[in-house]
Amino acid sequence: MSLSPPFGRTLRSLLGALVLASALGPPPARAESLQAFHFDDEHELRGWRFDGVGGIDRGLGFARSGPNNAWLRASHGWNAVWREVPAHGTVCRLWANRRTSANAPTISLSIIDRDSGIILGESRTALIGIGDESDWQLSLTDAQGLYPGQPLIIRFGFEGNQQDAWVQVDDVTLQCG
Repeated sequence: MSLSPPFGRTLRSLLGALVLASALGPPPARAESLQAFHFDDEHELRGWRFDGVGGIDRGLGFARSGPNNAWLRASHGWNAVWREVPAHGTVCRLWANRRTSANAPTISLSIIDRDSGIILGESRTALIGIGDESDWQLSLTDAQGLYPGQPLIIRFGFEGNQQDAWVQVDDVTLQCG
């Protein structure tokens, strides 16, 4: 049986590529992407946005690491610190360190699809009565089924509970793979 010239060359090229690929072994494992935000770099700070009452403590000694941290303070309404980031994989884990006043309400750490507004992963922690003004605590959430490059919003926030409450946020990390 004879193959026509274009098909025969294409088949030989494909077979050659398969032999070469098998000789090289499997592709390396996909590297995980780690994006860390410490609120200390002026360039990085430009990406953070606030809903409600919030800002950056600059060099006041409140940060978990480095000189700066973000803060939210309110007694009512939605208050959050957030930024847009691209997904660098199909699964992402988000964590942040927080410190709260004793009367802080339920706080949320969220991964949101920027285009649809759908919350892809969220952890909610009720803090009333357990806030600790001296120790930093970790909040964590996961999102799956993402596509590389998907525009996301990472957000940390709370709904006011008619009491003056504050939350400090530092060392926010997004790991995707």
